[in-house]
Amino acid sequence: MHSNSGGGTSAEMPVPVQALPPRAAFFAASEAVPAQAAVGRVCAELLCPYPPGVPVLCPGEVVTAAALAALQRALAQGGVVTGAADATLATMRVVAASEVAAAM
Repeated sequence: MHSNSGGGTSAEMPVPVQALPPRAAFFAASEAVPAQAAVGRVCAELLCPYPPGVPVLCPGEVVTAAALAALQRALAQGGVVTGAADATLATMRVVAASEVAAAM
């Protein structure tokens, strides 16, 4: 289990599901979608809230509601999310569905 020990409360997160190799996901065709629509899709960016500076999502991992909530919580508490194309996390970059289908 991943544990966020920075800044007060601890949040348990399940081990992420790796749908594609990180390199393949990072270089694959991607699209920006509203953050809520990213849940269940394959992440195309490395999303690392600071503090604590530990990645929550890596390219190739399936975006979960828990991961999105952890990232949004970091922003709400005054942190930043490095690696995000959209610093507000209104949108997230995900691997294009055609790329995921081709890799399977």
